[in-house]
Amino acid sequence: IGLSNTINLIWDDYEGFPYGTYYINRFKQNTGWVTIDSIPSNLNSYTDATPPLGNMRYSIEVKHPDGCDADAFKATNYSSSRSNRPSSISVGADTTGTGTIIIDQGTEGNIKIYPNPTQGNLVVESSDKYTLIIQNVLGTEVKRIQIVKGKNAVDISDQPAGIYLLGILNQPAEQSVRIIKH
Repeated sequence: IGLSNTINLIWDDYEGFPYGTYYINRFKQNTGWVTIDSIPSNLNSYTDATPPLGNMRYSIEVKHPDGCDADAFKATNYSSSRSNRPSSISVGADTTGTGTIIIDQGTEGNIKIYPNPTQGNLVVESSDKYTLIIQNVLGTEVKRIQIVKGKNAVDISDQPAGIYLLGILNQPAEQSVRIIKH
C-alpha cells in the first residue's frame, strides 16, 4: 500500500515464452477477477491509483502469443501464466484511513498488519502463532519476532525510513508483504 492508499505492484520478469504485455488483474468478492489494465512487458511495476475500498487481491498475467492446445483431459488453462495470489490487501478498512495488509492463510485464518505506511509501530493481529521475519530491501534480516494469537505490537522505530519485507517463517507458501516506514 502506497501513499494515499494507492496500491503499488512490483514483480520480476516472467520467463518461459515470449510476450509483449502484462495484464493487471484485481479480485473483489463482488466482481471476481477483472483485468483492470495492461502495460508493456518492459515495465515491472504498476500503481493502482484509485483502488476500491475493502479487501482485494492482485495478479499479474502474461498470455502466450499463440495460445495453447492443452490435452482435452486437462482442466487447467495453459494459454497464460499468472502470478501467485495468496495475499489479500485491504484499503480503507480501518477508521484512521491507514492501510491494512491481510495475509490470507486459508483454513489457518488471516494475519492483519497495520498501519502501512507506519512511523515505526505496527500491530500484527494473528489467529495463530508464527515467526515474523523483517528484512530491509537488501534482504538483510533486521528483526525476528514471535507472533502469538491475538494482537501483537511490533516496533521498528529503531530502523531507518524505507521499505521493509515482512515474511512468515515455515509456511507452505512463501508469503511476504512490503511495508513502508516513514
